[in-house]
Amino acid sequence: MLSEIGFSLDKNQQATFSDLKVTDGVDMVYGLHVASQLPSGKVGVIYGPATSNSDQFHVTVKGKGGHSSQPDKTVDPIVIGAQIISNMQSVVSRMTSPNEELVVSITTLQAGEAVNVIPNEVQIGASMRSLKQDVRNNAIQVIERMVKGITEANGASYDFKVIYGYDSVFNEETATAVAERAIQRRLGEDAVLRGSAIMGGEDFSSFTNAVPGCFVFVGAKEADNPTPAPHHHPHFRIDEAGMEDGVNLFLGIAEELVF
Repeated sequence: MLSEIGFSLDKNQQATFSDLKVTDGVDMVYGLHVASQLPSGKVGVIYGPATSNSDQFHVTVKGKGGHSSQPDKTVDPIVIGAQIISNMQSVVSRMTSPNEELVVSITTLQAGEAVNVIPNEVQIGASMRSLKQDVRNNAIQVIERMVKGITEANGASYDFKVIYGYDSVFNEETATAVAERAIQRRLGEDAVLRGSAIMGGEDFSSFTNAVPGCFVFVGAKEADNPTPAPHHHPHFRIDEAGMEDGVNLFLGIAEELVF
């Protein structure tokens, strides 16, 4: 339903809205996102974690380059990088409980410029998604320990950098129940679609970290489009009636809280 925007901040640079004091005096906060793949007239509601922690890490493997005909005189960072990438698949499958949600995706790999030269370095970039803080922290520790062990065993060194993105949006129970009643009040008893957390990132977590809140997904699938494109796709389109549903939802929330 929701794709990652792709913008993240270093953890010690990431300002929360509570730091900026804009939530002073605020009891609850609500947000929404249109969803091109949910039917128009429906609203996706999730209790608890709604989106993921969205982090990234970058590994530089530092070896010793040389001519491809004399690999024994090098410390080949490509072979070492391949070991790291292969072993990283076990972070989810063998080092994280099957009851937890974690995604680790290697997304960039950069090395060398000539086919007859073994390079000095390899750069590996990855995206990591999780729902719980302890799973997030443990995965980072496991990954760095793995990188350290593999590089040291092969006589290489490494740099490891983590860029913490936005936290998981947590839909607080009371606030979410208010939103659910507002959907039924304004859009109909059958308009609510209960769902579970998605692994996309969302900056609304800066609000829900400060005060109780709820973030929902308003259906905007075109009725005549059987295969709607996902968000941030060049063919992305929505039924703009979903935007009107969003306005009605906010009015309904106001009614629930005031009357």
